[in-house]
Amino acid sequence: MQAQNSILIEALYDSLNPICKQIINELLNSAYVYSLQSLIADTARFIQSSLTGLSPEGKIKIRVEADMLSKILEIYNNECFLTLLTFLDILRVTGEEVSKEHAEKIFNRVIYWMRKITNDIINDWLVAKFREAGKINAKIFDNYNIFKDKWNSLLNKLEQEASKYGLSISYLERAKEPGVPVA
Repeated sequence: MQAQNSILIEALYDSLNPICKQIINELLNSAYVYSLQSLIADTARFIQSSLTGLSPEGKIKIRVEADMLSKILEIYNNECFLTLLTFLDILRVTGEEVSKEHAEKIFNRVIYWMRKITNDIINDWLVAKFREAGKINAKIFDNYNIFKDKWNSLLNKLEQEASKYGLSISYLERAKEPGVPVA
């Protein structure tokens, strides 16, 4: 029987699994044109080819940044989200419970990773590059909007799941609008 101040690990897994799986299998997976990895690579190519005043060093810098971000996303994908799901999946069969405090820590770990991706990669690099270029390719614009809507929807879902258990989590900033015209 579940105590009032505890949560079944299986329930945590059931709440976080669809969110993390969509991140792992779709939004960070370069097989999809609207994935964050694809958007970073496409944006880097677009900037390199469309900004006429960009020096050769500037073009190299953009490529290096894009490659670095891609590697960081692979770490989030494999070492963070996938590892957490694997861990919860192993524990859920035990029928064990965790305190609300520990459940909050698990949710906050996912929130921390999503916040880092939102702030550091999506808003501070991708959207900043759109704005730096002053325009965005129509294909990239469409793919970014698909990604942004799916990402922000997952952030909403994560907040809803946490509130379902009465967990206290901090606000998650959303992926921003590009704020530039379509080229």
